[in-house]
Amino acid sequence: MGSSTAQHRQIAANIALYRRRAGLTQRELADRLNCSTTYVSRMECGDRGVSIAMLVKISEALEVSCDALLKDPCQETGIQNICLLLNGCSEGFITQVESMVRIMKNLSSME
Repeated sequence: MGSSTAQHRQIAANIALYRRRAGLTQRELADRLNCSTTYVSRMECGDRGVSIAMLVKISEALEVSCDALLKDPCQETGIQNICLLLNGCSEGFITQVESMVRIMKNLSSME
């Protein structure tokens, strides 16, 4: 039961984290999920469990993977989320993003 509770708290914290990162209010997320603000608030506080179907809807609304909502935030999850965001983009756009990342990486190594 302890690990289930810990996982439940992790999911709740991640929903709140990724909602804030997306720049959404609880009301805006609720609108995207077609549910009440109270429901979103209870999910984020860990007072309300999340079904698999709702987890998928949340991941789509926040443009993150379901894994990101289930696990501790880490670099690997960030890379997965970037891949999700780039899915369907043109090859030219992806090449530009890759160039920007290389530039940023070079700049950060110079600090």
